[in-house]
Amino acid sequence: MLFSEACERFYLHQQVIGNQVATLKAYKSHLKQFELFCCNCDISELDYQLYCDYVISLLNKKISSVTIYDYTKDLKILLKFLYKNGLLAKDIAYQIEKLPKRKKIIPKVIPVDTIRLILRTAKRNDVLHTRNCLIILLCYDCGLRLSELIRLQLNDFDLQNNVIRVTGKGNKQRNVPLTSIVLKYYKKYLRMTCYRNCGQLLLSANGRIITVDCITTLFKRLKKKYKLEDFHPHLLRHSFATLFLLNGGDALILQEILGHTTLEMTKNYVHIANSLNIACNRCYSPFSCNSVINAKTFSDVSHAKHRKGLRG
Repeated sequence: MLFSEACERFYLHQQVIGNQVATLKAYKSHLKQFELFCCNCDISELDYQLYCDYVISLLNKKISSVTIYDYTKDLKILLKFLYKNGLLAKDIAYQIEKLPKRKKIIPKVIPVDTIRLILRTAKRNDVLHTRNCLIILLCYDCGLRLSELIRLQLNDFDLQNNVIRVTGKGNKQRNVPLTSIVLKYYKKYLRMTCYRNCGQLLLSANGRIITVDCITTLFKRLKKKYKLEDFHPHLLRHSFATLFLLNGGDALILQEILGHTTLEMTKNYVHIANSLNIACNRCYSPFSCNSVINAKTFSDVSHAKHRKGLRG
């Protein structure tokens, strides 16, 4: 069996288990790189040495460590699938103990004031502007993915229990807290839209289901209008997760809200929040103008303790 044929079986399996189109597209793009490297060889020729040669070839190219990590991670997933289904005689995935290291980059967090500015300057009595504000808030204040946004139904909003029922990756459902500001714009949008009978929440101007391209275009337009360095749905989701932890939220609860299958994925945000929190604690350094104890105070305390010790 050729490598490309094995990939097709893998892609079919991904569809059956309910993975999103975007996930499938990423697998195809990443695995195509190895197919080109091995010249679409027969899978019987696959071994650990070939994997190592592939990693070295990637390291010699001018591509980021994150891209190399993604390529090798998806290849390992494929190899594991092939072995599990009896298509590979050797468990090559088991031999791959560690994937190539990726450089950890701390993404920027969109400040609350930026979102407030966008909401404040939107046309108040325009249904599309209200819808756009709702989209932004669902990402920023609820942590939804882009793919989850476009699937939202009107009956997914449980106003009695203040939760939103979200259908995420693999069609797994979870409850996300319905915050007061999201509820405010949700009710406002429903009052203004004339397409409430279709069941879908987010619609275009002509009543059609909103598309990924439509939302992507919206974010590009806002990025240009407000002169933002970066602005896209996943960055808002990332900002939500980071600020949730900085505000004192629990990592396990965050895992449930984000729909992460393991706590390891959520721990990335814990590290980011800790890094930002370190910067906030700079006022406690000895040379900071906000230092509580200066040299004289410390000296006085030391002398007092010394005198007390002599008396004892």
